[in-house]
Amino acid sequence: MTKKLPEYFRSILWFADFDKISLKKDRDIILFQALEKGRMEHLRYLAKKIGARAICEYARKNAKKFSRKSGEDYYLAGGTALALRLGHRDSIDFDFEELKNQRP
Repeated sequence: MTKKLPEYFRSILWFADFDKISLKKDRDIILFQALEKGRMEHLRYLAKKIGARAICEYARKNAKKFSRKSGEDYYLAGGTALALRLGHRDSIDFDFEELKNQRP
């Protein structure tokens, strides 16, 4: 039996039959939704399960599909953000900054 995703994924996979979705079978849609609409807890879970490199590779290959404002409480910062936007180099690390930690 496939292990279910944690319950907190339900909010970003509202359109799917959550009880039937699996990371193995539905990897791309889960990654997209986690990067587009998720929170840090989604990304931490995915990094633990499939690795940060896999997340970075998916984001690099699909960068043009994401809206300019992805995530509710974080943003992609640093060299990886620039690399994904410009496509000038490969990057295998994500630098996420939480919005709540930003100074006014």
